[in-house]
Amino acid sequence: MENEVKEPAFKYNYFTPAEYLLAERNSEEKHEYYDGQVLAMSGASLRHNRIEVNLVRAIGSFLKDRSCEILPGNMRVSSPDRDTYMYPDAIIVCGEPQLQDNISDTLLNPSVVFEIHSLSTRGIGKGKKLFFINAYLPCGHTL
Repeated sequence: MENEVKEPAFKYNYFTPAEYLLAERNSEEKHEYYDGQVLAMSGASLRHNRIEVNLVRAIGSFLKDRSCEILPGNMRVSSPDRDTYMYPDAIIVCGEPQLQDNISDTLLNPSVVFEIHSLSTRGIGKGKKLFFINAYLPCGHTL
């Protein structure tokens, strides 16, 4: 074919992980990052917030005096092998937290990730997020 292009296609609206992280740290809104795509996060409903608070309170009490802690949904987690950054609704981290850099806002070693679903967020939570979360959570960890 005389019109055949042998170069890779240019990725429009593609951001590198470094570009995302720089922009996110300077943004007032939260965004998630999946293999070059940046998605804005919406606010949470009263019901969602109540579920999250009750979850953190109950599990936090259970984890007292253990080597694990629960963190609410403002902590960003990263999947380095997938170039992914996301904000789960709650995270359990066991042992020493591993952070991406000295800014201390990106956790690299979550043990358990919680996602609260609603009708409007169910597609992202059960689709894209679940795929990326399963890529890096350890299996068989005992609390």
